[in-house]
Amino acid sequence: MADADRANKRLHSDSVPVTRTIRAFLFEHPFASAALLHVPVIALAAVGFTWDRPFLPHLAPENPSDVLQTAWQVHSGFVAIAFAGLVMLIDMAGRESLINPIHERRFLLQHTFFLFAFSYSLLGAIELGVATAWFDNAGVVFILLLTIVTWTILLIGNAYARAIRALTEPGYTENAQRSALVAQLRASMDASRAMSQANTALHAVAPRTWSAEKVEDATPILHIESQGRLADVHIPSIRRMQIELTASSAVAQSVDPNAAPESANHSSGISSPPLVILASIGQTVDVGRPLFVLRQKPVADRIVNRAELRLKHAVRLEQA
Repeated sequence: MADADRANKRLHSDSVPVTRTIRAFLFEHPFASAALLHVPVIALAAVGFTWDRPFLPHLAPENPSDVLQTAWQVHSGFVAIAFAGLVMLIDMAGRESLINPIHERRFLLQHTFFLFAFSYSLLGAIELGVATAWFDNAGVVFILLLTIVTWTILLIGNAYARAIRALTEPGYTENAQRSALVAQLRASMDASRAMSQANTALHAVAPRTWSAEKVEDATPILHIESQGRLADVHIPSIRRMQIELTASSAVAQSVDPNAAPESANHSSGISSPPLVILASIGQTVDVGRPLFVLRQKPVADRIVNRAELRLKHAVRLEQA
């Protein structure tokens, strides 16, 4: 029980906003993070290569090229073996997960900074190889051994220590997985709430109808060419179209009362938006079906073509 309490405290201590932000950035952008850390390493190596004075003469190797080549070979071999073992450790942990193997592996990848450490080590191996070929002097040897080889060993050691601690402390990974599941459920609820709010705002501008056949004097607009999911609708564009279509309908009514009825409720004095939508955000739309219906008929071809062109730019479909 005490072990589980300690694991809980450590888990919550990792939930500090700054720490969580850094961990998330290292996990989501490992290569970019490692590359940023290698920028000062390259700068220091360049300074060491151009330094005219003897650099630590009592420690300087007689043949820097041999030292760099040996360091490069040892570093590459150590990285290959160490990360292969870490991958096996994470894979075995996922198989024994009590909740979800994917969450277990994802947690361990993030908890051990696996991708960041691997990216840093890989870039370090490349730098050692380049330095061995063209930039071999005592200053470069000292800087690269200190910044690349040493830090690679520390990162790999930290990864193994974190992985072993997470796998051996009772309740640690289970609590982490529960937290991940809760976060996933919370994110799903937030996404559903945001989609509901977006649909409420959309249908307030363009009312939802379930069938074009149920709309009196309907002109279907914007037929779907390939099946997709309605991902987003630019509501201000739809609102402007409603205003323009209402205005054009009013002009047509003033010229010819029988030209284009404003809406199904025009006779009762209720002003309804002329444009209605046949789908909601997040819904899949089938091929050949219209996405919008104009509650005016007949409608001039130029008005239909212009409306379809603007609606194509106002909606975003994703492949289902």
